[in-house]
Amino acid sequence: MEYFNYNYITGAATTTVAARPAFLHSITLNEATAGAITILDGATTIGIIKAATAAQTLTYDVCLKTSLVITTAQADDITVSFKPLTI
Repeated sequence: MEYFNYNYITGAATTTVAARPAFLHSITLNEATAGAITILDGATTIGIIKAATAAQTLTYDVCLKTSLVITTAQADDITVSFKPLTI
């Protein structure tokens, strides 16, 4: 069984989840999203979850080369599951 770290995010913010390379496992939308959620590898956008997306868990299973940053445009309620990498 694999274990992951988590970061619980509420509200509109830019959150550096991991300040180094990381493995993004999933993002759980605990409630329907109020605004868009942007997923970044450092300053590079790798995905956007649109506003009004229903509560669910989205699996990514991707390695990020620089850092894992999440920007929430509105008061969203999400949990990010990730693992810092040693490269």
